[in-house]
Amino acid sequence: LNLYLNQIEGYCLSINNGSIDSKSAKLNYAHKFERHFNKAKPYIDKMRQIKNEKDFFIQYETVLKKWEV
Repeated sequence: LNLYLNQIEGYCLSINNGSIDSKSAKLNYAHKFERHFNKAKPYIDKMRQIKNEKDFFIQYETVLKKWEV
């Protein structure tokens, strides 16, 4: 799970810095990203707590908020 989330986080970082077109990515991945984020949210929250890092997987969450999904 962590490896998958790291890959998505990197992809979302590229979206947030403009290297990947956000509109195209949204058309292709919005539903999948939202569904997977919701399933992984308990794990993400637990890791944020364990690592005392509120920005853990923040790029992923930022993209979803930007896309309003």
